[in-house]
Amino acid sequence: MKRRQETQEDNTKKPSRSQFEDLSNELLHEIFDYGDFCLMYDIFLNLNSRFRSLLTQRSFLLNINFPLKSKSVYERQCKEIIQPNTTQISWLKITKQFLEFFTIDRFSSLKTLITQHIPPDRIITLLQQLRSLPNFSSLSIESSDYFQDLNVIYLSLFQLTKLKYCHFKYPHGGNRVPLALAVDPRQILEHLIIDGHCRLDQLVAILSYLPRLKHLSCNQLYGAHYDEMKTSINLTTIRFKLHALEFHDLKLFLVNVSSRLKILRIWKTGDDDYLRAKGWEELIEHYMPCLDTFDFQYSNSANFDTQQKLVQEFSSKFWIDRNWFFDYYYYYDSQVDDECYFNFFSIIPYRYEQFKLHENFKTHHRINYARHVEIEGCSEAEKCTVQFPCVKELTLHDVKDVSWHACSIKSIIPLLQISKLYIKDENLPIKKLISLLQDFPNVESLKLFSLPKMSVKQSSVFSLVPVNNRITRVKVYEECDMKDLKLINHMCPRVEHLRICIDESHLGTILEFLLLNAKHLFLLVLSHVNYDVVERVQAIIVKKKLIENYSVERNHGKLYLWR
Repeated sequence: MKRRQETQEDNTKKPSRSQFEDLSNELLHEIFDYGDFCLMYDIFLNLNSRFRSLLTQRSFLLNINFPLKSKSVYERQCKEIIQPNTTQISWLKITKQFLEFFTIDRFSSLKTLITQHIPPDRIITLLQQLRSLPNFSSLSIESSDYFQDLNVIYLSLFQLTKLKYCHFKYPHGGNRVPLALAVDPRQILEHLIIDGHCRLDQLVAILSYLPRLKHLSCNQLYGAHYDEMKTSINLTTIRFKLHALEFHDLKLFLVNVSSRLKILRIWKTGDDDYLRAKGWEELIEHYMPCLDTFDFQYSNSANFDTQQKLVQEFSSKFWIDRNWFFDYYYYYDSQVDDECYFNFFSIIPYRYEQFKLHENFKTHHRINYARHVEIEGCSEAEKCTVQFPCVKELTLHDVKDVSWHACSIKSIIPLLQISKLYIKDENLPIKKLISLLQDFPNVESLKLFSLPKMSVKQSSVFSLVPVNNRITRVKVYEECDMKDLKLINHMCPRVEHLRICIDESHLGTILEFLLLNAKHLFLLVLSHVNYDVVERVQAIIVKKKLIENYSVERNHGKLYLWR
């Protein structure tokens, strides 16, 4: 009896085991929604009848990220996953190839759309189709080319009457005539990001259409004369990167829009008027009663005497009472004949997208939330007091020594988080490159200014290349020959997206090598190519019978081969 009792007690102590299949349908729906649905579909569809039913007979809305894949996989997933679910998708991220298969007005439940590299003519059509969607409210759209007339695009955007969030990115160029001011604005847009060249007079006209706008960001704002603003502005957040805009003109603009402003972020290069504390004090004290965050980033060529005097003005009682503190440093830019530069910045740990770290950088704060860190001439990074816990992208200038990277950088940056690595070095030895790949094992995107020049004797170093590296995207800025391409193929056997420059006299040899040896490659981009390159590529592929299912086009001097 005693023995039996012990057995029962032992059984009660054993933890119960559960399997993935034991999860409820509701929880599985959340997992499918949180993860990559297309990947989940391919993994679980044929596992058993229950999962097939969950994936094909859904009552819940879908969030789908649909990046470019190999042409055969892309076409299959369009047919099997997207087409049956056009009315179930509420969040969608696409590239331009998607629009060759579907018109966006078929997605009746769509609320959020994120697009990448869409040609201008397709953007106009896309905006017209979005008008018919009853619940559409968020748009991030990136143009692959500039617009001859930006006003046509803005007027189309303003006709999306339920739009609340818009991120609009476009290259420089085209017409710069501002819109006519709105007469009876009814747009409910609350958050606008303009990621492209915009003049102040254009911005004023745009704001006249957006009476409910609260958050405004402009990444390339230029100066221009404008008439007095006549609309009521309710902005609470402003983020500007300024180019050729005088402080006086910025002040006149802010006076009209800042009565409810809580957050002001300003980036400026040049013009010492921006470095005069008194001008900011008067503007903030008289016109910004609600401001609680002032983030100021300023850089200019070094002028020690003038800048030292101006910096001291930012330590007055006005700034101390608001807990707004600043720091500065000087550095030499090796890319511009070692010219000396001055950086002045807010030291409160705001989340900058990018931060440049130099040899003599010193700071009193210990946390910086930048996602992209650029390190230049910083051979003693372990002495740096700042930490970058959120960094995912790293740029390294002039790699001088193999050893310092892992030992020094790891004290300020979590190496395993780095997924994008850019190395700006004209004379990078092969051993240094391989050492870096070992130090950053989770890099997926690799950009190189140039590839190492390697002798036959150095081929033994290939054994040191991490066999499990995750690099799928490679971009090389300098011209590549066959030796370079063999090096890429050996170091990055999983490369899917390759962007390079080549000597077109070797086009046939290079195409044959890449299409036959780079097994995972589905997108090849050749920069700076001639107008007849599409016909030549098609002729080479047919003659040598390299591939069958592919498309090829030339856009802005680049060849895009998708297979």
